[in-house]
Amino acid sequence: MRVGEVCGLHVEDVNLENQLAHITTSKDGEDRTVPFTAGCASMIETYLANRPAYRLSHIFVGTRGRQIQGAFTVYGARIMISRRCRELGIAHTNPHSIRHMFATRALNAGMRVEVVSKILGHASVDFTLRVYASLLMETVQREYNRHWMP
Repeated sequence: MRVGEVCGLHVEDVNLENQLAHITTSKDGEDRTVPFTAGCASMIETYLANRPAYRLSHIFVGTRGRQIQGAFTVYGARIMISRRCRELGIAHTNPHSIRHMFATRALNAGMRVEVVSKILGHASVDFTLRVYASLLMETVQREYNRHWMP
């Protein structure tokens, strides 16, 4: 998901039991549904059980201490990730690079490009191929050997 899509999620958009998120705030204005893992569902459930009560239905909220400031924002997400990187002593990353990493790993693991394209919310598979299909040479070699070597 794009960071803005995550920030725009409402409680009713997320089905924890079926591990599906319905995105209504996509970049291109098209609704889509994306899967997430059981581990992610568990983390969301724990987060919701422990976050301060909030009158709006957004899942993620921005706080100062325990005081809610409003729905979580793209800017807030960037600051949070930057702080976590600093705390962990790792290089700064941005939310979009995490999305890019997902797409590249999914494709390298053998997920069909049509599926990755649908999850990412791209209008065309060609766009997904151009932007995200930077296959690692080991993947190319492994696939080549699997299909052409006896």
